[in-house]
Amino acid sequence: MTKRYIIDRFTDRGFAVLEGEDGGLDLPRDLLPPGAREGDVLTVEGDLTHGEPDIAIAIDKEATAQRRATLRDKRNRLRRGPSGDLKL
Repeated sequence: MTKRYIIDRFTDRGFAVLEGEDGGLDLPRDLLPPGAREGDVLTVEGDLTHGEPDIAIAIDKEATAQRRATLRDKRNRLRRGPSGDLKL
């Protein structure tokens, strides 16, 4: 089974906090692919919740780039503010 998660943050105790459609998951950071960072989209093959030993975790570079571009566009729109006259 393939699931997608986003790396929300890393903890001081060596865990990655992942967020997915089915909820959150804490995973030891050393199980992530090298170079994984906050905001990356991960594809996970296998079942992490039952400790299945045959799992594959990869960074979905295309989905990550698309997500970062979407967030960048939203931030830029917020900085500009509304256009036109403002009436109070």
